[in-house]
Amino acid sequence: MSDNRVTTRADVIRSSYIVVKEGCMPTRVVLRDLGHEYVVHNEHLTTEAPSEGHSCNFRHRSFEVGDYFSHTADGLAKARARFEERAAKL
Repeated sequence: MSDNRVTTRADVIRSSYIVVKEGCMPTRVVLRDLGHEYVVHNEHLTTEAPSEGHSCNFRHRSFEVGDYFSHTADGLAKARARFEERAAKL
């Protein structure tokens, strides 16, 4: 799914919902295609001023806790499964 409120890296090919908890940065799980491997990260976001039609916007701050997979069909299948696993626990 894509969220047009988020300004992030172009290599993000899938993202979870954004989770906002008191005292924590907004976070989501992303699946990225680095060209030579796939990686599933937690992406931390910062908030920005609201824009038309949105209560707030988000900008990429950092990635952490990466799980890396080979750049093959099997690697992508494993990365997608790991993405689903991590997104369900977020």
